[in-house]
Amino acid sequence: MRTGLLALLFGVLMLPTLACASEPVPPSAAASTPPGFGSATDPWRPVKRLLGDWVGEAKGQPGTGSVTRQYRLVLGGRFVQESSESRYLATERHPLGELHQHWAMFSLDTARQAVVLRQFHLEGIVTTLLQSHPVEGAALVFESQGFENFPPHWKARTRYEFVSADEFFEVFELAAPGQAYQTYTRIHFRRRVR
Repeated sequence: MRTGLLALLFGVLMLPTLACASEPVPPSAAASTPPGFGSATDPWRPVKRLLGDWVGEAKGQPGTGSVTRQYRLVLGGRFVQESSESRYLATERHPLGELHQHWAMFSLDTARQAVVLRQFHLEGIVTTLLQSHPVEGAALVFESQGFENFPPHWKARTRYEFVSADEFFEVFELAAPGQAYQTYTRIHFRRRVR
């Protein structure tokens, strides 16, 4: 299936070498979780809301589609891993539709007391985003700090807007050099009921 430059940046499968890190944390690993995890001052608190399985409805530049996503604690509970697959319906520009897959890792930068989001893409593109605003109300915001294997002057921003414990919107925005942010996709997620 054909994908555009923006799709290459934010919609493909992470390097398979990190697949071994996607195992759930066994109960015995609880002792190795970061200090403060779960406390009122826990910098992970906003990200913890994402843990679990989600389904979503996507709208945006690639068209309309459906999304499945998982967030899991990995590597002794010190990281949160995201795996995502989006399937967009056929359009005139993409008569076969589009498939977007990616993996991402959330980590805690203790020096900055901020969460870092790293997205990995099959084409070798890596995007690093930093939590950019203190958590106020129901939003969690990450802004790009840099790219690997992609033009460096672009900017990206991801906003998680929480409706409830079982529902959120993810708004992904891109800005070309010298331009304002434009919404690339908006996905309405609901927690998957098993």
